Amino acid sequence: MAAFTLRLPSGRNAGWLSLFSFTTGKHAPTLIGGVVLALVASLPTPAFSILLGQIFNEFTLFGGQEITNHDLIRTTTKYCVRLAVLGAISWICNGCYYVLFVIFGELQVANARTELFDGLLKRDQEWFETQQDGTRVYLSSLQGHIDDLQKATSQAFGLAVQYFFRAIVSLILAFYTSWNLSLVTLAGMPVLSAIISFLSSKMNASFEAQKVELAKSSKIVDSATTSIDAVKSFNGQLIEHRSFVASIDKAAVCYLRRARFTSLQIAFLRMMSFGMFIQGFWYGSSLATSGQLSAGEVLRTFWACLAAAQSFEFIMPQAAVMKKGKIASLALRNALSDRADGKAPGLLDGAICPDVCHGDIEVKNLSFSYSSQPDRLSLNSTSFFFPAGETTFVIGKSGSGKSTLGQLLARFYMPTSGEILIDGHPIQTLSTNWIRKNVTLIEQRSVLFNESVFMNIAFGSRDHSRLRKPDIQGCIDLARLEGTIQAMPEGMETCVGPGGNFLSGGQRQRVAIARARLRDTPILIMDEPTSALDGTNRVETMKAIREWRRGKTTIIITHEMSQILDRDFAYILEHGSVVHAGYRHELEE
Repeated sequence: MAAFTLRLPSGRNAGWLSLFSFTTGKHAPTLIGGVVLALVASLPTPAFSILLGQIFNEFTLFGGQEITNHDLIRTTTKYCVRLAVLGAISWICNGCYYVLFVIFGELQVANARTELFDGLLKRDQEWFETQQDGTRVYLSSLQGHIDDLQKATSQAFGLAVQYFFRAIVSLILAFYTSWNLSLVTLAGMPVLSAIISFLSSKMNASFEAQKVELAKSSKIVDSATTSIDAVKSFNGQLIEHRSFVASIDKAAVCYLRRARFTSLQIAFLRMMSFGMFIQGFWYGSSLATSGQLSAGEVLRTFWACLAAAQSFEFIMPQAAVMKKGKIASLALRNALSDRADGKAPGLLDGAICPDVCHGDIEVKNLSFSYSSQPDRLSLNSTSFFFPAGETTFVIGKSGSGKSTLGQLLARFYMPTSGEILIDGHPIQTLSTNWIRKNVTLIEQRSVLFNESVFMNIAFGSRDHSRLRKPDIQGCIDLARLEGTIQAMPEGMETCVGPGGNFLSGGQRQRVAIARARLRDTPILIMDEPTSALDGTNRVETMKAIREWRRGKTTIIITHEMSQILDRDFAYILEHGSVVHAGYRHELEE
């Protein structure tokens, strides 16, 4: 299976509709309400232009002694009250639409997180192992994209919608009042639009390069902190620091390049705004002098054009945030759609779910190689037969392929060639859920969650939320955990730490055995299940496991012959092939 990488599409390939990749019908009322309120919130600014023009007309009439001082005060008071009402309406609508867009953004990221988490859980184990930068860096990249999506679909989107409506309404008002003055005032807009489009195209490459460098720096941090003991042992702090700083410096260069383009965009917008003053007042004064427009109409037109230009200026920073958001949204959607089920092409989940699992396993000419080492076969044309209801051993040195066999039987991977049959059914035709319900794999490095001892054992049950301590007591006794639990400060409620780090290797193995006992599946595969236990506990635990697994299919992978009894059948692996097979006394001979 080829390694999957999170793709960062260019801005020109990511349409604005990609911002709504995670929008559902349930989000529509929030979005529509926010858009409507943003439209209403955009109206006070054009209305202010109208009132300002009327007030200016009154002052013009007063200057020409056409109205009295009393008339001026009475009229301007009326207009000031209207301005206050407009301000109150604007305050209420701005607050309401802002809240709705924040809610809309949170709905988007909640949906994105849910879909991504569900998609990650469906991926095969091999997919996680083939991430070039590691799973942590990949998840960090996903989180960064989710943050970008949240910012783009909440505040930035809401402000852009409001400013856009304000610009359109202001332009309509300006052209309605005086189309010729509006054209002269906005004469520089086409040139400005071309410049801004050119600068925007230059920003995309810088944005993508910055993402790549940030991913590299995250990989350095992840590897250094994960292996901090080795870094300190070899005095590698300075080396790791230099690598991190070099990567961050490259990311900073990309960011500064993008910031320069953004600054140029804003600078050209400001230049256009000042140019509007010169053009507008020059041509407006000539129109007023010739009597084609009143002073109030000139001011109304100019103010509306200025409001439209400022709105476009305010849109630019929000557009930059939304540009990041649309790229992030498309990248997240690609992460889901490329391999939504986590399987390579052709490895479809089977649909067969037998009513009963007898536990008969047959392996025919099985070969397998990991994606990281495609030329090296971990298993080479190997055949096995594990009869139902019996305990069978697989013995081999490190690197012989015995652990790989266990992972293939649990369908964590699919064979390169050959086939695996469970009760006569090819494993690829069986439902993955059915396999998980009937096959348990205990690996040498037992996986524990950052939960209590009780919960780590209870997770072996699909209905773990209803379990109580007496329900798992038998599992604790089998794994000989009673003394360990009594010595813990909070007993079974003691947290085991991330990955079970608060427990010793032997304690982790015994918790995993207790969890497997609770599951009690027809097929159990144990990979070095007692390797970290002392001699006494190892013998007693194996006795308990044999008693528990009597009459059930059990495969024990180990490198020790001491655990094998005379009646046990065993396979001996070397370099991915079976070199000996038989009962213990036959192997000794």
